[in-house]
Amino acid sequence: DSITVSAALSACCDARQWQVALGMLGSFGQRQVGTAAFNALLGGCPWDVALALMEEMNLRRVAKDSLTFSTGIMVCERAEEWLASSSEV
Repeated sequence: DSITVSAALSACCDARQWQVALGMLGSFGQRQVGTAAFNALLGGCPWDVALALMEEMNLRRVAKDSLTFSTGIMVCERAEEWLASSSEV
């Protein structure tokens, strides 16, 4: 279910294994990957991957929430990518 998917992705990111989490994301069914799952993954990725994930959310028609946007901004801020942050979010 979506809670399990989010927890698995979050655990990978906590272990700095965001590449593994991306692979898992691709293997999960459309219905299992919602906003919470993407949010769990966004914070653990490099800024460019996080912005690509936000675009993937658009393609999959997954709703973004305030956590999605704040995480996207935070990831860009950590990487000092202010222009990227303002253009995507």
